[in-house]
Amino acid sequence: MKQLLLLIVMFLVMVIPSFGQEEPTVDMDKEKAAIKQAALDYGEGWYLGDAERMQKALHPELIKRTPVQFPGGRMMIQNLGFSAMVEFSARNKGRLKTISPDKINIQILDATPEIATVKMLSPEFIDYIHLVKFNGEWKIINVLWVPSIQQPTPPPPVKKPEKLE
Repeated sequence: MKQLLLLIVMFLVMVIPSFGQEEPTVDMDKEKAAIKQAALDYGEGWYLGDAERMQKALHPELIKRTPVQFPGGRMMIQNLGFSAMVEFSARNKGRLKTISPDKINIQILDATPEIATVKMLSPEFIDYIHLVKFNGEWKIINVLWVPSIQQPTPPPPVKKPEKLE
């Protein structure tokens, strides 16, 4: 009986203080703007060779992956991390001297106050990006990407000529 009473008291001590407290409201329009900016810092940082913007966009534990197929059909997953992306961006300086916002398309596929998924289409790549709100800032933690080069469209089927009777 004492244990039951103790459990009830502990429950009330934990539950009663939460009554009347509202969850803080999150301005998701503001969050989505910050998510889009992180994705743009990543994309434009790459094309402009701006290692500072790239570093700002990425979480230190970033993993960026792409499937790679070798001659003969063998496949593997290639991984890149934070430091490689920052270094590659620095070496890429001025790859595209001018880049207009319409060359990089950002679609926020889903967003909560803590995590988001973005699809980024750029002149050369298709990136699916996961972001996390970390220490108050949106950071890219995962990227799955492929080249955006379109595969050739197969020719239309050849129609057999109709038989004339």
